[in-house]
Amino acid sequence: MKTEFTIDPDLLPALDALRRVAEAGSFTQAAAALDVSTSALSQTIRRLEAALGAQLLARTTRQVSATEAGEALLAVVRPSLDALYGAMAEVGERATEPRGALRVTASRVA
Repeated sequence: MKTEFTIDPDLLPALDALRRVAEAGSFTQAAAALDVSTSALSQTIRRLEAALGAQLLARTTRQVSATEAGEALLAVVRPSLDALYGAMAEVGERATEPRGALRVTASRVA
């Protein structure tokens, strides 16, 4: 039986942070890419883990890797984030592209 879960919208950026940390294998590298402090990034991940009630990352002094629960979440989150960012980029491109008809009129000078 599935349990319905509603995520706090404030935690949505934490999903991207989780993906970045898991891909980088390092809080330091992911924090630099996200332009946040390592401490802030770590707190973001801890809030996400607390909200979900599961440890998502295995942390050692040398590396970070996704746990089984983290990998399961990332398997769903990665394509969703890619689709979301792709859609946002497309909307942004359309907003800057000229659209519609351009009419130019000129009169003859005699």
